[in-house]
Amino acid sequence: MKKTIALLAVLTLTSFAHAGFAPQTQCSNVEGRIVIANYKVSIQTYKHPELVTEKFDVNDLDIKSEVVQEMAEEIHGCSSEKVVFKKVTIAKKDGSAMPSAYNKNAVKGVLTSYMICTTTHAWMPATGESCFK
Repeated sequence: MKKTIALLAVLTLTSFAHAGFAPQTQCSNVEGRIVIANYKVSIQTYKHPELVTEKFDVNDLDIKSEVVQEMAEEIHGCSSEKVVFKKVTIAKKDGSAMPSAYNKNAVKGVLTSYMICTTTHAWMPATGESCFK
């Protein structure tokens, strides 16, 4: 019985050690005209005379990506960041044409661009520990 209680206590403490926020990934192309974040895709289509942005739900799109270059993960205290350079292709699942972005033309209804994707992750330190060692 004592072993069971001790094991339960250890499991409870280790679960607190890994508490934090889920990793978040955001991708954008040059000057952020196309942004993929939080299950949404925002495409800036015009800039002048006023800013026009079209937004899509990720579930309505076919998004394919090919890694061009991947950087090593960097850890700063209780957060980490990983940067990946990708070639991303975006098409609508219903077959209709994607709009041209302000800095990129859709070819045959498909938008293809090189994007920089950043995945960030933050967590809380274990009980009695610090993020800064």
